Amino acid sequence: MKELIQLKGKDVKALRDKLLEDQGGICPLCKMPINEGEATLDHQHKTASEEIGVQGAGLVRGVLCRNCNSAEGGILSKYRRAGVYLKDYPQFLRNLADYLEQENLQYIHPKEAPKTPLMGKLAFNKLKKAYAIKYPKRKPLVFPKNKKLSKRWVDLFSEFNIKNSINK
Repeated sequence: MKELIQLKGKDVKALRDKLLEDQGGICPLCKMPINEGEATLDHQHKTASEEIGVQGAGLVRGVLCRNCNSAEGGILSKYRRAGVYLKDYPQFLRNLADYLEQENLQYIHPKEAPKTPLMGKLAFNKLKKAYAIKYPKRKPLVFPKNKKLSKRWVDLFSEFNIKNSINK
């Protein structure tokens, strides 16, 4: 095993700059140039039960851009909290990449179902005026509490050639 060197806070900038130069100024994760002030000295966080240096615990890995460093840390944190902790985090990530690259199935998840279009208040007010002029003896239109654009409302907007502006 290599001799480990304990860095001090004052050593970080010089090491980060040297490693970034060695990397050609490129983030190894997103493969984009790292802008000035966005370089972070990445290291493998160790858990309380791990010994410094064993399987990389506590050691510097390189320089990442701030966004990629944050993303990697977030993934690791979620991985650990999920209880997946298999000891082989890199293998988990390789498996995840393979899984994400496989062809998806033909089923649409319920959370991805198309949203029911909602009625815009401005469009409704235009419709209400036009409706009252054309049908003065009918009951006035009332804005629906749920704001949902039912077939009846779609037909009325179409009849009066008024465009509904909300589709959330």
